Amino acid sequence: MTMFIQLHLLTAYPAANLNRDDTGAPKTVVLGGATRLRISSQSLKRAWRTSELFEQALAGNIGIRSGRIAREAAQILIDSGIDAKKAVEYVEKIANCFGKIKADKKAKDPLTNADTEQLVHISPAEFEAVKALAHRLAEEKRPATEEEAALLRHDRMAVDIAMFGRMLANKPDFNVEAACQVAHAFGVSETIVEDDFFTAVDDLRAASDDAGAGHLGETGFGSALFYTYICI
Repeated sequence: MTMFIQLHLLTAYPAANLNRDDTGAPKTVVLGGATRLRISSQSLKRAWRTSELFEQALAGNIGIRSGRIAREAAQILIDSGIDAKKAVEYVEKIANCFGKIKADKKAKDPLTNADTEQLVHISPAEFEAVKALAHRLAEEKRPATEEEAALLRHDRMAVDIAMFGRMLANKPDFNVEAACQVAHAFGVSETIVEDDFFTAVDDLRAASDDAGAGHLGETGFGSALFYTYICI
């Protein structure tokens, strides 16, 4: 029999723009015929993963989520004296291990072509394996082999990956199903999103030259008591 722990939380936030949509406005959801403020589950999990409490409790067991994993390996090669373009070639198979490589022939930064198009969540053990391989390649001045670049693993997984899961489109065998389900938080009552017109004053601008503001802007904000549901 499987045991589930369900958490039901109520959190009050003052007037703010906690989680923005593509237009910069607070995210909302229509529920029960009313428009309510919303905080996406992704935003909540990101805030928890990067919090001081998370770091204190799980130090050394928190994963790294980035599209620049192979870039870190290439930088180790460059620091050892290898040309940047050659370094990118040496770590190509490492990048391929984690996802589709960006192909930008006109990139000003050659290391761009060591980046992957998608973010990849890896454990500290996997990241250490990447760096160890990079040091070996730098010492032997050669590219990584297919076998060496098989750096993903099933054991010694990061706590946040075990909690929130991992999805790798090109390496589904290394996907991790989340042990913790997090729903979008939403306001318990209807909220009207208000517009905040704001200005910023230029300290070095003399009033005699221009009495206007140095910057004008407008953004949305709102306040609500948020309900959050978590199932472990």
